[in-house]
Amino acid sequence: MKKADSILGCINRTIGEAAPAAAPAPAPAPAPAPAPAAEAAATPYVGLRRPLGYQLAKATKERIWRGEFIDLFSLLHTELAPEHGPRPGDTLDQWVSAFLVYASVVCEKHPARCGAMFKYLDTIRKLHATYGGTSWMSYDEDFRRRAAKDPNLPWGDVDLDLWMKWMAPLKSLVSRHHRAESEPQAAPPPPPPPPSSSSSQSPKQEEKSQTP
Repeated sequence: MKKADSILGCINRTIGEAAPAAAPAPAPAPAPAPAPAAEAAATPYVGLRRPLGYQLAKATKERIWRGEFIDLFSLLHTELAPEHGPRPGDTLDQWVSAFLVYASVVCEKHPARCGAMFKYLDTIRKLHATYGGTSWMSYDEDFRRRAAKDPNLPWGDVDLDLWMKWMAPLKSLVSRHHRAESEPQAAPPPPPPPPSSSSSQSPKQEEKSQTP
């Protein structure tokens, strides 16, 4: 009996030595990356990291890269949500917003033209500050139509033909306006002298004063 027990113990020890070690517990799987929509919802200003014109259709960008004429204010329809952005109009502020989108798309494809784009923006700003009205918009539209036909037209220079067409007629009006503001205004006529004490007496008072 003891011999049988010793044999069983020997067998058990042999099986225990031959059994493989327990496998370690698997490492926890990494958390999945947040979806782009969830990331955008968590960061309310995610759009500020994107370039101007990122919402424009590829066809619109292709037209700009080909140098075709495009209505600048149409770029505001997609760049600014209608309920949050200004309505396209004829104000300089809205024109600047639209032109910055346009110039950003141009410089994306042609970085060497960035300097000329900023120079053109400064030219339009100065025309608006000097002459006011809407002639600066007419100059801009005519210039960009010419640039669509002539890709070599320099954006950094003032087009003298268009300046003579739209700005020269206003130069005389601006000069007269400034001259009128600089001329001293005529002094108002002096008030009449107050009446003397003798002339202010009535005839009856004069008779009483002369009676002994």
